[in-house]
Amino acid sequence: MVRNGMRLVSQSDVAWIYRLVLGRVHESEERLTERAGKPLAKLLSDFFQSSEFRTSVTEKIERGTPLEETRDALPEGLLDWVKASLALEASSISLLDSVDSWSSLYSVLFSDAAFLASFESAANIFSDDAKRFLARTAEDPERFVRVGAVDEVTAGGVRGWSVNPRAPDRSSTVELWVDGDFVAAAPVDRFRRDIQDRFGGEGRVGFFIETPHGLPDQRAHRLDIIDGPSGRVLQRIERAARSPSPTPAQLLKKELDAVRAGLVKIEARMAAEDRNDPYDPQAYPAYYEAAYREGSAAHPLARSDDAPVTVVMDVEGADPVAIEEALLALAGQVGGVRWKLAVTGAGPDSKSFIRDVGQRIEWTTGQALKARGASLFIDDAAAFLSSIEAGETVIFAPASGVCAPDALVRLVEAMRPDEVLAAYGDEDSFDDAEGVAGEAAHHDPLFKPGFDPDLLAQIPYVGRLVAFAGAVLRKTGLSGAAGSLAPQDAILRAGLSPDQVGHVERVIFSRRASVSDNDAEQAQVWLSCVKRAYEGEPGVQVDPFTDILGVSLPGAVRVRRQASGSAAVLIPTKDNLDLLRPCIESIEKHREANQTLIEIIVIDHESSDPDTRTYLDDLQARGAARVLPFSGAFNWALMNNLAAAETQADVLVFLNNDTVVISPDWIDVLCSEARRPEIGVVGARLLYRDGAIQHAGFVWREAVSGFLVHDGVGAPGAEGGYMGRHALAHASIAVTGACMAVEASKFKELGGFDSASFPVEGNDVDLCLRAWNRNYRVLYAPGATLYHLESVTRGYSRDGEKRKVAARANARLLSRWGQAFARDRWFNGHFSRDSRPFHRLRPPR
Repeated sequence: MVRNGMRLVSQSDVAWIYRLVLGRVHESEERLTERAGKPLAKLLSDFFQSSEFRTSVTEKIERGTPLEETRDALPEGLLDWVKASLALEASSISLLDSVDSWSSLYSVLFSDAAFLASFESAANIFSDDAKRFLARTAEDPERFVRVGAVDEVTAGGVRGWSVNPRAPDRSSTVELWVDGDFVAAAPVDRFRRDIQDRFGGEGRVGFFIETPHGLPDQRAHRLDIIDGPSGRVLQRIERAARSPSPTPAQLLKKELDAVRAGLVKIEARMAAEDRNDPYDPQAYPAYYEAAYREGSAAHPLARSDDAPVTVVMDVEGADPVAIEEALLALAGQVGGVRWKLAVTGAGPDSKSFIRDVGQRIEWTTGQALKARGASLFIDDAAAFLSSIEAGETVIFAPASGVCAPDALVRLVEAMRPDEVLAAYGDEDSFDDAEGVAGEAAHHDPLFKPGFDPDLLAQIPYVGRLVAFAGAVLRKTGLSGAAGSLAPQDAILRAGLSPDQVGHVERVIFSRRASVSDNDAEQAQVWLSCVKRAYEGEPGVQVDPFTDILGVSLPGAVRVRRQASGSAAVLIPTKDNLDLLRPCIESIEKHREANQTLIEIIVIDHESSDPDTRTYLDDLQARGAARVLPFSGAFNWALMNNLAAAETQADVLVFLNNDTVVISPDWIDVLCSEARRPEIGVVGARLLYRDGAIQHAGFVWREAVSGFLVHDGVGAPGAEGGYMGRHALAHASIAVTGACMAVEASKFKELGGFDSASFPVEGNDVDLCLRAWNRNYRVLYAPGATLYHLESVTRGYSRDGEKRKVAARANARLLSRWGQAFARDRWFNGHFSRDSRPFHRLRPPR
């Protein structure tokens, strides 16, 4: 109710004022009735001047007693009432989403100009004590508003985060106290993307307090993690007492008792625990033991056809031990695949040895190595290719490693007649110097993405255990110049689409550690293979991989395409000349380094800053850019759609105004890729100003919350990433609209950005998924690299309303595309979905 411009309180309001000011419930319903109907400002004034407020709040603060020690936690619903009922500035309303204590709540209220101004009509609203409290809050706001949490306590230290929501880049320290005694301190300076998304700033709000001597174990103790500037306890952890260390005799008795109780049960329990924790990739030997060492259970072939299967084993350069282990692995295959063997690269001595191994395998196992055709050995590749039957599957399994027991059945099942025409699987290595494959430690896994022709053109990542439909192999042939890389060369030249190549997400081949795929000779062979594959395609240049901002990938190849035509660079902006000017100047600086003709179109969203207006007028006057005005609520998708309709350029490059170009030929890279018939959308590599990666494509995780994440965030720009993916062009589920290229005709075919459903958030991802749905590929192209200050113009989606906008957009994306894209084929299923992409391994299935 409002009377004479003043809001009158209801009984419910009075009840909330009791909770807000005094931290308790009202005495009786009569108290609510007698105070209802009074002006809100007057009633708040009375409460804040009351003796109870002075003793329960201001005097405690003067004595240094935290309010949280004498009050219950903030009641549920209080913050919602404060937002709805009190006159607060927008910045304070957003801060309330971070409030988690009485002190931080009072700090927000007592430093809010709009809140204080609402009491101007009431004389002397605050007591002297309250005024001192306000003065202290103004002098040291950090004391009351800093927030944080502890994520992990280990023997080596304490990890967590701490931030001042009002000044997220303000430096800070944290301290560890044990039972009231200071133990250690550390700066708050570690990058945390998750906290940066909430509060903005540089994101350096994480900490790790190292405890070199560990923490006391023998007695119960209390850990206090304290924010240094404010003295506020971020988290208090009570740890129970632990038993004294046992004597050696006690340890021996315990061990004997455990043996008597049953070692099998203990190991089973340990295995179960291991399966509940994600694995560090560096601990892959333990992962392999848990996931693979017990061997594959019988995995019967699901297909009922009797199509012939030939296993081709290349033994050139392999020693007798390697050949014997490779043949034994084939003889031990499970699943019922009926296969025959063909051996290549065998000299006279190795042929005799292989016949002997085959005979001994048949004696000891009853499993005969059946030869394909008249002879076990292939001396004429052309004759072998001509003999391949219709419907035959050919699997290359070199003696440079061993097949897993279920390798053949999984490859055969991955194939589909007339649909999936080739297949490959994941790999690892084993230390052949330490023993046979069944006993040696396994390491260096390659958990590969789904088939990606662009990635294959740069590194032969599909590996050497590859299956082909016979018809494909007869068409491509086998290149003698490719040597041991002939299978990878054949799949590259076959020109198959991603849907025509199957990927087995399981380690089905283990390489011998003594056999390297990355030595100089192999790198040169693959470079020659890629050059031959592109001989008939004009305008393609194939070179050894050259450093991209310090990234070195020995053995990789760089594929460049000739650029032509024109591009329109579309830049939405509003004021922020300090961002827009460097962005446009970086484009102008590199204009001559590109063959593509560049047109700059600035979409001006009601800029009012005089300097910005002068700059935009000057751009138009000298013909450096066109300026298109846009009025109304900010709608990134609509602004770009309207601008796209105003240009005749061949390629549209959507660019944020908070970017700065680094790669001189960035436009040529983006446009030459975007104009390929099979490519729908192309995205760039984006770096923070300190050189760390901000965007290397998106990854789709099978989780409702946080299902879309940027790959590579926070990793040094000079690191190539897992399998070099940060520095190599590759398929991605989506790329960011901060720098995105689309051929104009395809943009129109796709219908442009969805400005109704995704005006601000999610429009870039939605366009990418529509491209995939139309059988266009989405490509991440790191040859185009830019700095990105990441949404400085409109801010992160970190306050309450912006987070809601982002959440609604994500919900729409999930509802619209979740069924079709719930599984990211380029994000191998071995990796954890709960950590940074490609950072930790999932528990073994």
